[in-house]
Amino acid sequence: MRLDREFTLRGGRNYLHSAAVIDDLLALRPRAAGEGFDFRFEHRTDRQVRYQDEAPEDRSGIVGAWSDTDGAVYVVARDEPIVATSPYDEDGLARTFEFRPDGVHVPSGLAGYTTTEAIIAGFKALLRAGPAGRDVKVVFVRMKCDRLPDLPLRIEFRRKLGAFYQGDIRDERGNAGQIYYGEWR
Repeated sequence: MRLDREFTLRGGRNYLHSAAVIDDLLALRPRAAGEGFDFRFEHRTDRQVRYQDEAPEDRSGIVGAWSDTDGAVYVVARDEPIVATSPYDEDGLARTFEFRPDGVHVPSGLAGYTTTEAIIAGFKALLRAGPAGRDVKVVFVRMKCDRLPDLPLRIEFRRKLGAFYQGDIRDERGNAGQIYYGEWR
């Protein structure tokens, strides 16, 4: 596979948003929603990307990596900048969630938002409200799911590992996977 993709900058961001890539890959590889996937961002980019099934010789261009039962996909930066923008209110989305002692509860019926966007916004808001605090900038690192969870769902803070935070993603069927954020320094 060698597939160029076109993304927009979302909300006020000046970099490619992880949820946009995950949702795009789930649309291209729909079996992964039921059979599991592992996506990790290696570094931020403001460039359009290409999906390819072989790692490039120059590994510095790898923005992220995806794996599922069909194999690996490398997300590789291209020379073309992302210039178009689209609206995205992550904080507004997170305000629709309920924060309880056992984690953040994400309801069903999130008009205009995907499950992936809800998970990413929910864990970030949970970290800012508790384990990381408001003064620490946290960024998405990885999402590993045995299956894409159904809404409603709950995200629990599991542990801090150095500068990284792990959360568990659960829905009515049980544990669906983990999400990881890191401290941006």
